[in-house]
Amino acid sequence: MVTFSPAQVCVKIGSAGKTKYNLPAFNMLVRAFLAGAYIAMGAALATVGST
Repeated sequence: MVTFSPAQVCVKIGSAGKTKYNLPAFNMLVRAFLAGAYIAMGAALATVGST
């Protein structure tokens, strides 16, 4: 298992944020739509599993 120091994690998070900030608007909207769809599917699965 690969482990990173806290400083390395901060650098990785920062670079991921910069990459996402520079995405085109269409790409960001597609990612937002898919994120919502994944949350909805998880909620539906949780509802089915609890009943």
